[in-house]
Amino acid sequence: MKPSAPAVGVDLDNTIICYDLAFHRAALDRGLIGPATPPLKTAVKNALLASGGNQQWTELQGHVYGPGLEAATPYPGVLDFFSACAARGIRAHIISHKTQFAAAGPKYDLREAATAWLKASGILDSRPHCDGHVIFTSTRAEKLETVRRLDCATLIDDLPEVFHDHSYPRCTDFILFDPADSHPDWTATRRAKGWAEITAHFFP
Repeated sequence: MKPSAPAVGVDLDNTIICYDLAFHRAALDRGLIGPATPPLKTAVKNALLASGGNQQWTELQGHVYGPGLEAATPYPGVLDFFSACAARGIRAHIISHKTQFAAAGPKYDLREAATAWLKASGILDSRPHCDGHVIFTSTRAEKLETVRRLDCATLIDDLPEVFHDHSYPRCTDFILFDPADSHPDWTATRRAKGWAEITAHFFP
């Protein structure tokens, strides 16, 4: 039997969690970039890859998604969105396609770190109408099957390829979260540059 309350699925990385400051701080601490590099995840990545630092970038990701996650911040307005959903009985499920362990360097448990960050940020506490935890999946197909199983009316995600995946449930609306305005020509579905815009859409 399907639940009576509506549901929304929300991606985690780069949708709820903003990694800009975390990557910038970690790269500076390791001497991988100079202070002139803008405090943006993409700027840090481009700087490392331009210098041939593919391995350094991979190891940096493992650190930031693990113990360095404490330096990451929630995107402005995301906590307000979850609180608004809870107040109106809307089930907001955090559904993340995240590997459990870092691909290089120490084998940090990335899922454990993400769960701890969500609790520390207060996001999980604002979701009494959900199951109380983030749902991790190992593949995109598994993530989309979870969206279907939970009967999510909407999925909010930062990756266009999620919507274009052949297994995307077409009965689920899609909102592309695009705070950096990386996809200005996106017309396939609604696009939002911030959480205040998403909240206004759900609760006009």
